Amino acid sequence: MENGRTASKPRRVRFSDSIADVDRENGTILKTMEKQTESEDSSYEFFTKDWSNVVAAAAGSSTDHENTQGPSHLESKRSIVTYLSPFLLESPKKAGRGEKILYFPSSTRPKMGEYLESTSPIFQEEQGLYVGKRPQVATANQNAMENRMVKEKAFHMIDQDWRLKALPDPANLKGTRCHVEHAVESQKNVIVEGSPLNNNALTLRTNSAQRLELILEIVLVEFYHHFLFSVEHMLARRLQDQYKGYQALLEENPSCYIKDKINGLKINLISLQKQAENGLSDDLKVRIKMCLQSLLSHREKLDNAIRSTRLAMVELLRTWTQLKLLRVRNGFTCTPFQLVLHSKNRDKTVDMDTYHNDIEDELSEKEMLFMINYSSLQENYRIQLSEWQTNMDMWKAACETVERNAQNMSQLAEELLRLANSPEPVPPVAPGLFESRTEATQIQERVVRSRRPPGEAELIPELRKDLLPSENSVCSTGERLRRADLSRQKIFLRVVINEQEVCRTSAYNLHDEFKVIIGKKFSFLAEFIPETIKIEVYEEQGFLNRLIAETFVAVPDEKWDASIAPFNSVEFASADKVTTGNAGVGSGTSVTVDAGAEPAIFYTNGTIRCRVAWVPESAKKIAQSRVKLGSSELLDALGARGRRDYKKLAEWAQSAQLDPNDPSNADLIAYLKTAEQSASSNFFRLEQLQQEFDFVSAESIAENRRFRLLQLRDRQVPEFANLKMIPANDNEIPANIFDKYTFGRRQEAVSLLGVSGINQKAHASLLQNLREYISYTVRSVQDTYTYEDMVNEESILNIGKFFSILAGFWKPRRRLMPVRKQQKMISLKQAAHTEMRLIVRILKAENLPRRQKTDRTPTAPMMESTTQERISPTPATNKIDEPVPLRAFATAHFAGQEGKLHVVESTDPVWNGQIVFRLNPTAKSSVQFLQQELEIHFFDEVAVDVLEDNTLRESHIYQRLDRRWLGSLTFPFSALYTTSKIDGTFTLSSPPVLLGYSTVTTSRASVFVALDPPLLPPAPFLLSRLESIEDDRDVQNVEAWTARLRKQFPDRLIRPLVVNTEAKSCLLTRFIHPLNPPPQILFDTTITRDKMNVVARFVSLIPDVPDTLIFPEAVDIWSTNDQFLALLCGDDEEHALLLLSYFLFFKVQAYLLLGQTVGGGPGAFVLCRVQSSDVFSIWDARNGKSYRVTDPECPVTAIGMVANNENIWANVQQYSKAHEMQWQLHLAAHWKPLWSSSKERPANIFTLQPETFTYIDTPAHRKHELEIVLTNKITVAIMEKRSRYVTRWNVECSRRLYHLLDTMEVDRNKADAAQYHEQQLRDLLLLYDIYGFPLNLSLGNPDDVVDAVISTGIHQVDSNDLELSLAVNFTLYPHSVVSVWIYLAVLKRTVP
Repeated sequence: MENGRTASKPRRVRFSDSIADVDRENGTILKTMEKQTESEDSSYEFFTKDWSNVVAAAAGSSTDHENTQGPSHLESKRSIVTYLSPFLLESPKKAGRGEKILYFPSSTRPKMGEYLESTSPIFQEEQGLYVGKRPQVATANQNAMENRMVKEKAFHMIDQDWRLKALPDPANLKGTRCHVEHAVESQKNVIVEGSPLNNNALTLRTNSAQRLELILEIVLVEFYHHFLFSVEHMLARRLQDQYKGYQALLEENPSCYIKDKINGLKINLISLQKQAENGLSDDLKVRIKMCLQSLLSHREKLDNAIRSTRLAMVELLRTWTQLKLLRVRNGFTCTPFQLVLHSKNRDKTVDMDTYHNDIEDELSEKEMLFMINYSSLQENYRIQLSEWQTNMDMWKAACETVERNAQNMSQLAEELLRLANSPEPVPPVAPGLFESRTEATQIQERVVRSRRPPGEAELIPELRKDLLPSENSVCSTGERLRRADLSRQKIFLRVVINEQEVCRTSAYNLHDEFKVIIGKKFSFLAEFIPETIKIEVYEEQGFLNRLIAETFVAVPDEKWDASIAPFNSVEFASADKVTTGNAGVGSGTSVTVDAGAEPAIFYTNGTIRCRVAWVPESAKKIAQSRVKLGSSELLDALGARGRRDYKKLAEWAQSAQLDPNDPSNADLIAYLKTAEQSASSNFFRLEQLQQEFDFVSAESIAENRRFRLLQLRDRQVPEFANLKMIPANDNEIPANIFDKYTFGRRQEAVSLLGVSGINQKAHASLLQNLREYISYTVRSVQDTYTYEDMVNEESILNIGKFFSILAGFWKPRRRLMPVRKQQKMISLKQAAHTEMRLIVRILKAENLPRRQKTDRTPTAPMMESTTQERISPTPATNKIDEPVPLRAFATAHFAGQEGKLHVVESTDPVWNGQIVFRLNPTAKSSVQFLQQELEIHFFDEVAVDVLEDNTLRESHIYQRLDRRWLGSLTFPFSALYTTSKIDGTFTLSSPPVLLGYSTVTTSRASVFVALDPPLLPPAPFLLSRLESIEDDRDVQNVEAWTARLRKQFPDRLIRPLVVNTEAKSCLLTRFIHPLNPPPQILFDTTITRDKMNVVARFVSLIPDVPDTLIFPEAVDIWSTNDQFLALLCGDDEEHALLLLSYFLFFKVQAYLLLGQTVGGGPGAFVLCRVQSSDVFSIWDARNGKSYRVTDPECPVTAIGMVANNENIWANVQQYSKAHEMQWQLHLAAHWKPLWSSSKERPANIFTLQPETFTYIDTPAHRKHELEIVLTNKITVAIMEKRSRYVTRWNVECSRRLYHLLDTMEVDRNKADAAQYHEQQLRDLLLLYDIYGFPLNLSLGNPDDVVDAVISTGIHQVDSNDLELSLAVNFTLYPHSVVSVWIYLAVLKRTVP
C-alpha cells in the first residue's frame, strides 16, 4: 500500500464454533448442536447435511446441556450470528394441517426403471466421455429430490444414468482475504489468500515457504479517446488506426496467397487437359469442372482482396484530407502526425498485358466450364421440352373439350375444368451459345472496379510523427484553455486483487500525446491463486479522485513465468458523461467529426500495456502441485533438459489412463498426436546441443559496443584503426561513439549517389550494404596468408646473373641521355602524414572557339521560326569575319585552391606552364581524399570599355577585364591513385552552343598531372584468394592462359576473370547478355543506328562513379545490369555492359573491349561492326559517343582484349593502337582465343544478367519540382558570389532560353544549333551584348551541379550594369534517369 496506508485484517467467522440456543414463541429451547470438528467441509455440510437425526438427539439432551453450560454461556452465544437447520413446530394442530398441505418425499432411492423408457442406466464415463466431478450431496437429500421429480413427472431433470442431473462442482471451499506486509519500504510485498476451484488439485499450505510470488509490470497507459481530445486529436487517432489496419492488410497480403492458389489451379487444369486428350471420362470431367469452378471463385476473391486494399487506402487518404482541411480552417496544429505518400511507378505496358491476360484466361475458363455444362443443359432442355409438349397437348385437349361441352359444364370433371382455365404452358428456353462479349464486359467491369488503373503509380503511405504543434499564441481561446486543463491532468492506477486494494502508483501528468508511461514493477505474495486482478484508472482532482474506468487482467497460468511472459494490451472504457468548457470534445457527448455526417457519441477508452507473471519458483510449485499421479514417470518421459521422448510420454499417458475428452488433457493429447506425425519424418538436426553451449546470443553480440569496437579496429577502419587501449567493460564506452562513423558512411553513400529523384534513400541504403559486404569479404580474404606470403626466399645467385652485374660497371655512360632515377612512392595511408604536391603542367590547347564580331544592322521583323528557317537561317545579326584576337588563359582548381597561367593571344595557345598545389590530407579519410577532383578551365579574357564620357576617349582608357568560359577538363583524383600520373591530349568538355563564339572543330588540350611524391598504386588483388563460382579446373586453365599472355604483353589489359557483387570470381562472359531497353524511348519504326544513339544517350546519363570511391579495397567489382540500374551509379564497366546488352538486343554484332585510355588507366568500351562491313566503331558508354577505329580522337590507346558471351580474344598483335590493328577475330595470329577447337568452352557457363527488366516511369510532376529546386539553388549561389554587386535577372531572356532548352536534348549535335539560338535571340542582340552557353549534366548531387555552374566563372564580372539570365530544363527518362540542361547568359546593354 502506498502513502503509508494499511488495511485492517478482517475477522474470520467460523461456522463450526457453536450454534446458540434461541428462544422461540413457546419458550422451548432447543439443545445446541454438537460442536463439529474444524475442517474444510464444515461450511458446505451446513447446507447439504441431513440434520433430522441431529435435531432428534438434541431434543433429548436439552436439560443436561443447559445445566452444564450455564446462563452466561447462553448470553455470549446470543451475541454471535448463528445458523440453524430447518425445523418443524411440535404443535399437533400445525402438524395435521401440514400433512394435508405439504408433501414429504421419501429418502429411499426410487425405482427409475418403472417410470423411464430405458431398461438400464447409461453411464457416460464408461463410454469415454468427460462428465466432471459431481458435487458432494447427501444421499438422502438426493433421493428425496429424485422422488419429488418422479412425483411431479419432471423426468427432464433425470439424466441417462437415472440420477439427478448435475453440473461440475462450482463451490468455493474457502473465503479470501488479503494481508498487506511492509517488510521493505521500497518494495511492497502483498500477501493474498486466494481460493482455488474444487477441481484444482493445487493445495498450498499457509506457511511463508509455500507462498506464491506474483509480478505485475505496468508499462504505459494510452487513451484512444479522452474528454480533452480536440477534433484534430480524434482525426489523428482515426488516421493512426486506419494506417495500422492498412499495414496489417499489407502484411497479411491475401492477394499474394490467392495468386499462388490460382497458379496452382492453372497447373492442375493443364495436367487435367492433357489427361483428357486420351479420353474424357465422367470422373475426369467432374474434376475439370471442379477445378474451373475453383479457379473462377478464386479470381473473384483476388479482385475482392485487391479492392479491399484500395478501399483501405481511400479511407486513409480521406481521413488525411479531413485532417489537413481542419488544420487549415483552424489556423493551428495540435498533433504531430502527417501522412507522407511515396509513389512507386508501374509500367503501363506490363499492367495492360497482365490485365488482358487475366481477362482472357478467365473468359476462356468460363467458356470451358460452359462447354462442359452444355451437354447437361441440352439434356435438361430436352426433358423440359417433352414435358412441355405433353402439358401442351393436355391443355389443348382440355380447352377443346370445354368448348364442345360449353352447354353442359356441370358434367365435366373438376380436374378438366381446372386444366382448361389454367394459363397456356410456357415453352422452355433453349440453352444459348456462350456470350463471350457479354462475359468479357462483365469481367472487365469487375477488374476496372477492383484493380488499379494500368500505369497508375502505386501509393505507399508513411505516417510520420515529426510535425511540431503550433504555439499557444497562434491558437484559439478554446484550444488554449484545453491545453491549460490538459497540463493539470494527472493519472494514477490502483491495483485491486480479490476486491482488496494492494497498491497504487504515483500520479503522472497527462501530456498532449495522451500517454502515461508508468514503467513500474510490483511484487505480490499470495497463499493461493487469486481469483481476480483488477486495475482501476483514476484522475486526480485536488483532494478528490475520480474513477475513470476499470479493467480486469487475466490471472496467469503456471507456464507464464517472469522470463517468458509477454506484454498484453488490456482495454478499458468509461460510460461517464463529461463536458468541457474548452475546445475538448468531452466524453459521452455528441460530436460531429466528419463534415455532413451525423453526430456520434464517443466515450473515454484506452489500453493499459502490462503483463502478469509468476516468479519461476512459484510457477514450479504450481506445476508440481497440479500433477495428480505418475510424476516420476512423467519426468522420465520428458527426459533431461526437457527433451521429450515421444514413446515414453505416450506410454505414460496410456498407463495413467488419461481421459482424452477431459479439457485439462487436451494440450497433451494434441501434442502426442503431433509428435506421432513428426516422428515418422526422416530428418535429423545438426548440432542439437548448440543452443545449450551458446555463450551468448547473436543479438547480444551485435549490441555489445566493445566487441563492435574491436571488429572495426581489426578491419582497419580509419576512425578506429589507431586505438591502442579499449576499455574492458562495455559500460565504460560511450554510447554515441559510433554515431559519427555511421553518419559518415551514410553521407559517403549519399554523396556518391546524389539526390537522384525518388529512390535516393533506397539507393543509398543498397549501396551502403553492398560496400559493407564487399569490404568484409575482401578483408577476410586478405587476412588469409599463404606459404608464399609468409616465407620470402631470395633467388640463388647464378653465374649468369653474376656476369650481368659485373657488366654493369663497364657499361658506357652517356651524359646527354641520363637515366632517370625512380622516385620513391608512398602508400595512401602514409599520405595522411606526408606533405604532398600536385603538379599540373598545361602544355597547349588546340582549336579553341573563335571570338566573333557582330554587325547590329536590324533586319525585317520575323514572327516565328519554321522548319525552313532551321535549314536556311536568316539571322537578324550578321557576323563579320574580322580577325578578333582570342586572349586565352587557363586556371586549375583543386581542394579549394586555384592557380592561373598567363594570357596568350591565339586560338591555339601554348603555355607550357606549371601550377603547383600543396596537399595535406591529414583530416580526410581515404574515400573523401579520393573523391576530390582536379578541374582545368580555359577562358577568354575580354577587355570591356567602361568609360562613360565620350569626350575623354582620345586621352583616357578605362577598361574592365572579363573572363568568358570556353571549356574545361576534369580528372578525378582516383585516376592519379591508380595510374600515378595523367599525361596526354584530351578533348575539352565544351558547350554545344557558345554565344559570341564559333567552333570549327573539337577543342583539345595537352596536360600532364603528377603527384610529388607519387602515390603507390593499389596492389592488384589476387583473384585466386577469392571463392569462385567456376569449376576449379576451368579456373586453373584461365589463369594459365592469362599468365602466358601477361608475360608476353605485360602492358596490355587482359582480365578474363572478374569479381561480382558477392565477392566471388567468375568469367567475364557471364556478364554479356541481351537486355530489353526502355520501351518508352524507342519506336519500332526507328532505324537501328538511331536506336543505338538513343540507348547510348540513356546510358551516358547514369552518373559515373569509379569503383575506387565505392569500394576502397582496390577491388574492381562488376555488377549486373539490374544492380546497376538499381544503384543508378557505376564505373566504365557497368556503363559498357549495359550499352552492350542493348546493342545485342538490337541484333547488332557487338563485343566488350578492354584497354588503356588516354589518361593511362584501364577502361571498358563497346566494339561494334558497322552494318555488316569490316569497319568497326568503338563506343564510349560514359559520354554516348562513337569513334571509328581509324579516328585519331579515339579514347582507347592500347587494346588488350575483346569478349562476347561465347569467347574471349586477347590481342597478340605487334601493335595495340586501334588504327594500327587488324580486326579479324578469327585469325589466331592476331587474336588469341580463350576457347578454341582444341579446348572447348565449358557447357555450364550461364549468364548472371537478367533476362528482362521492368523500367519504372519517372513521375511527370517531378520535372517541374526539380527545375524549381535547382533554379533556386543556382540563383542563391550566384547571388552569394556577387554579394558586392547588384545582380539583375532578365526574365524575358530567361523565358526564351527555356524555350531553347526544350529542343536541346534532340538538337544537341546539330551543326546549326548556334545559328538557331542567335535567330531566336535576334531582338535581344540588338539591345545587348550577350554571352552565354547551355550546360548538359546528369542528375547526381545538386551541390555538384551548382559547383559546375559556378566553376564556369560566369558570375565573375565586377560590374553593376549587367543582367543575368538562367533557365533550367529537365528531360525525364525512364527509371529516374534525368538529363539536366542549364542555360546561362550575361547581358550588357550596348552603348548607342
